[in-house]
Amino acid sequence: MKREHIILEHQSITDVNELPSQLMYYIDRVFTPDDTLITRTLHDLGNNTQQIAYVIQRCQSLGMKLLFLNDLGQNVFSLNVPLAEILNQLKNIEDNYEKMKLDRRHAIALQQGKILGRPEGSVYKQAIYEMRCKGYKQREVANHFNISLSTVKRYWKKRLFE
Repeated sequence: MKREHIILEHQSITDVNELPSQLMYYIDRVFTPDDTLITRTLHDLGNNTQQIAYVIQRCQSLGMKLLFLNDLGQNVFSLNVPLAEILNQLKNIEDNYEKMKLDRRHAIALQQGKILGRPEGSVYKQAIYEMRCKGYKQREVANHFNISLSTVKRYWKKRLFE
């Protein structure tokens, strides 16, 4: 008897610490050793490399096969796949993971209405300029505001409306 299951995992952007619940349900309760899990990429198995490694380990412990559609020639995993190949694939994901994490953070911040990027200028910019005009020395300004001398030097020669 041929069985087919289609799993559509919809995970909120903020639930990145949780394993994909529907996928784990099928791996733990439905799939058998003769089954093959077909997905687009390794990225679809989890939200980070630890989750992806866990899902691969669970599939291999059951004797399942994994098939990744984006790279049919090299990504067919079975029980006899060398661990080095899996670790190499995970390293490639790790390289892209930081970018994915930043994109996810940006999406969350935009949903919350936050402004992205570094704040513009310094809160001390105008005060440093005014104290310089009054004749204070850089060290005195740094001590007065309890900031580093390098912060004072950064704004010392800049004009206020630059």
